[in-house]
Amino acid sequence: MERIKVETLVNRPISDIWKYWTLAPHIREWYTASDDWWVPCVDQSFVVGGYFKYKLSLRDNSTSFDFKGQFSRIIKGEVIEYILDDSREVITRFKCEDEGVRITQEIDPDKETSEEEQAQGWQAVLDHFKLYSEADHMSFRVTKVMPSDKEMLWDYLTKLDKYIRWAYVFSDGSRFEGDWKKDHYIRFIDPSSGGTKVHIDELEELEKIFMTHEALITQEGKEEVTSDQAKIWIGTKEKYQLRTLDNGSELSVCIRSHHSFVDFLRDSWENAMSVMKEKIEDELHHG
Repeated sequence: MERIKVETLVNRPISDIWKYWTLAPHIREWYTASDDWWVPCVDQSFVVGGYFKYKLSLRDNSTSFDFKGQFSRIIKGEVIEYILDDSREVITRFKCEDEGVRITQEIDPDKETSEEEQAQGWQAVLDHFKLYSEADHMSFRVTKVMPSDKEMLWDYLTKLDKYIRWAYVFSDGSRFEGDWKKDHYIRFIDPSSGGTKVHIDELEELEKIFMTHEALITQEGKEEVTSDQAKIWIGTKEKYQLRTLDNGSELSVCIRSHHSFVDFLRDSWENAMSVMKEKIEDELHHG
């Protein structure tokens, strides 16, 4: 049976494309054929012989399935081959061209679905990757279960004395100025470089905070909106959402920013949430 073949041309350096294709936080953002689906979990060992499992779910959680297999060949920047759990082979090739990187995939078809439908599905995923990779702005989400109730977690986000216990992860001495109220402004201060000013778009106490960054702040405390860095930073959006669980509460932070900031922000938030959890645990145990 002839293999299904799909391809796309992505206008992004191969270093970025390889990162977006192979790292779990990026895979979660693009590996779907339509916006009705999302990827709540990516578990993989990206080495030859390593296994992978992507959990795909409809956004209403009515249906989900695991896409899984084993990597059989990896050449960085050139090719990835894997065998699905139903023994079908998938070959993905990356070729640098003048206009970008051409990605081609060859897939052994399954016997239950028409080859046309399968080709449409694989092409849709590839098209989604192209949209994600070429976008100036990207989104990511970091979630952590905390041992406290939402009231205590809310204080760690909005009370300065508790905020500074964990926000040093972003920069030593990090703090904020302003009132946590809808349509008010908060200034996040970084003593070493200045900071940023956000507008609070939505706020429901103990439930959510949605913010948009509107200016950078210089070391002299002045608002700055005209530099190249300010222009790509302005418009960054942050969404904090809290949820009660049987064993505590959950904090979910979703950020949409220029792609050049995404890796730093994701790594910083993952570290910050771990520190926040440690501080909450310490307070619960020792008062």
